[in-house]
Formats: sequence, C-alpha cells, structure tokens
Amino acid sequence: MAACLRPLTESAVRTPRLLVICVLLLLSAILFRWQCNTSPSNWTSHSGYQSNHQLPCLIQRVLSDRGANLLHSWTDDELFQRSITASMSFEKKFTSGKMNDSSLDKILAPANSAVPNAKNSALLQNIQDYIQADRIDCLELTESGRGKPKLAFLFLTTNSKLPFASLWNLFFKGNENLYSIYIHSDPLLLNQQNRNIGAFWGRFIPSGQTQHGTASLIQATRRLFANALLDDPLNEYFALVSEHCIPLYSFKYIYSKITASNQSFLQMDNNWPYLQSRYDVRGKDAMLPEVPFSEFRMGSQFFVLMKKHALMFVKDHKYWNKFKLPCFDVGACYPEEHYFPTMLHMEDPKGSTGYTLTYINWNEAQYGPHPKSYKREEINLALIASFRSKESGRFLFARKFDDDCLPELLNLASVIFGR
Repeated sequence: MAACLRPLTESAVRTPRLLVICVLLLLSAILFRWQCNTSPSNWTSHSGYQSNHQLPCLIQRVLSDRGANLLHSWTDDELFQRSITASMSFEKKFTSGKMNDSSLDKILAPANSAVPNAKNSALLQNIQDYIQADRIDCLELTESGRGKPKLAFLFLTTNSKLPFASLWNLFFKGNENLYSIYIHSDPLLLNQQNRNIGAFWGRFIPSGQTQHGTASLIQATRRLFANALLDDPLNEYFALVSEHCIPLYSFKYIYSKITASNQSFLQMDNNWPYLQSRYDVRGKDAMLPEVPFSEFRMGSQFFVLMKKHALMFVKDHKYWNKFKLPCFDVGACYPEEHYFPTMLHMEDPKGSTGYTLTYINWNEAQYGPHPKSYKREEINLALIASFRSKESGRFLFARKFDDDCLPELLNLASVIFGR
C-alpha cells in the first residue's frame, strides 16, 4: 500500500499546486452538497410551487443565471413568438394570481432543433427545459408580489470585442440582482476570451451577421429584446449600448434615474435636413401607406426602453416589412436610426421623453457617418464632467472611445462611480 501511495505523494510534493487544487475541489463538492441538502427552499417560489425536476443542485444554481437560457437555435420568428408568449404569461400570473404550470412548460420548452456545434446537446436541452419551466416560479418576489425590476444591458457589437469589460465589471459589482446582460456579436468573429470576463461570462446570445446599410442592425436589436424578455421576466428596462459606450455615473445612480421614469428614452426628431433623402432611399413611395413622410422620424440607435415598448418592437410586422426593404443608395441607408423612433412616434407618441441618454459627439465627426472617437490622451475628469453637464445633465452614458482608453478610464473609475 505504501509503495502504491509513494508515487502519488512524490508527485504531489513536486507539484504542490495540484494538491491545492484537489483540496479546493473537494471542499467545493462538500459545500455544494451541504447547500443542496439544507437549502431546498431557494428553489421554491413564494406561491409554494416546488419543482419536480431533479437536476443536480450545482447545475441549478450556476447554469440558470450564466447563459443556459441563451443556448438555443430558434429562428428569429420562433424566438420572437416565444418571448411574446412568455411575457404575456408572466403578466397574467400577477394579474390573475395564478398560472397553469404545465401550459408554461409547453410555451417555453426548447425547439426540437439541437443546439448547433454543442457537445452533449441533449444534456444542454434538458438543462434548458428545466430552467425555462422553472424560471418564473423561482423568482425572488418583493412584498408587492412582483420581483424588483431589473435593468437589462443590451450590448450591440459589430464584432465580439468588449474592450471596456473591466470598467463595466466595476460598474456592475455589488448590484447582481438588479441587472441582466445580453451581448449580440458577429458569429463569424467570436473572440472566445471575452466569454469569460466577469459579469459577461455566458451572456452572448445566438446572433446573426450585421452590416451597415441594411436592416440587419434592426433585427439584431429586436433579437436582443426577445432574448432578454424570454430569459428573465424581471427585465423591465432595456438599455441598448455598444462596445464603445461607457457609463458616466454609478450603477445605483443610473438605475434610480431610469427606473423612476414612466417613459422610454428614445430620440424622435423630425427636423433633420437630410430626412427626406433618408425617407426616399428605398423608393419615393416605398414606405407608403404605412409610413407617410410626415410621421418619419430620426434618432440615435442607442436608447433605453420600458418593457412595453421592447415588447412592441418584438411583436411588430407592419413597420418591419417596410424598413427591411433594400435601399437603392447604401451610403444613405441607416434604417436603425429611423425604424425605432418612427414606430414609437406613430404607436405611442407620448411614450418617450424624445431624447437619448447616451452622449455622442457628432460636432467633431472625423469621417463619413461616424461620430468622434475619443483618444487616450483626451481622457480626464474634465471630459467626464463635460459629458455630465450637457443638456441639463440628462446623459448617463457616452460614446465613442478608442480601445486603448481603458487604462485611463480605470484610473478614473473610483471617481466616476462614486456617484
């Protein structure tokens, strides 16, 4: 026996790091087993519903919040329909006081298609079956009977880079129950290292390619809305940002400002000098009769929506069928800047403040249709203060910033997030 153990002992001595890892893994297994045996109430709803699913506690506690809900291969139409049905079911639960759990399972069960390029896809589908069926019944509810609203951050990226992930992690830290994250990236340009960065781990949604001059950015945004609506029924506000956006205040300050509003924050301008050419870019009468020029609007593609408006865009067919039409002049085609403000203006004209919360410097645009991108040497507290002071202090976010601005922004983080 001693002879058998001697090689293992000698190996452990030679590699003390391996021994430490083994001990930590053993302690972790004991801890999770104790939690499962002593805290089953964590997976029981306030209504008394106890899950019949018997997945291991480790899977329940970890995978439910780290992206298992986003492992699907649904078409956009199927995704949109599921998110609509799930949202309506959640609202019904709190208006009628009850919900048929078997019907909810049927609504949210994954499609028959397997998860593409995933190992053990049957297991992943089973995990998703469990989580989707129990998601609504495992909410931590407030005294009002509804969970505390979450602010969903929707990162619309043109690739898969998250250059300011470290800054956003500091911003999110300590507020884990008040936010959700969803990332849309180019599926052909996935940067795997970004999948393991703090709060962003496991938050990439099944994405499609985007291209300027087409309606693909509209569809990518709607896809973000749908995944967020389906993933967590407590997502009540939706902030669309890019990989080059930064927050200008602390999380608590931004959260309180947004959630205190009964309106969305979406710019809806009708006095832009090139509005007519943007309207005619698909053909002079192509938008008629659904969208007359008098109702055509323009706004920043980065905005914050209330849940009812996010759901409205996911439900839409009428306006989408017009804005997805190809443009004759791709250089003048920016449908993502018109679809959202036009539809919200026509469907709920008083539903938005009429302005965006993201500052963008178009006065110093450097080339073509792109705004100024701030460089590392320009980053200081005076610049942040100038963003905060513009437009009566309404801006909560700002863009764009070059990737190498991160060190300077991190140096200012304690001051920026101090409020």
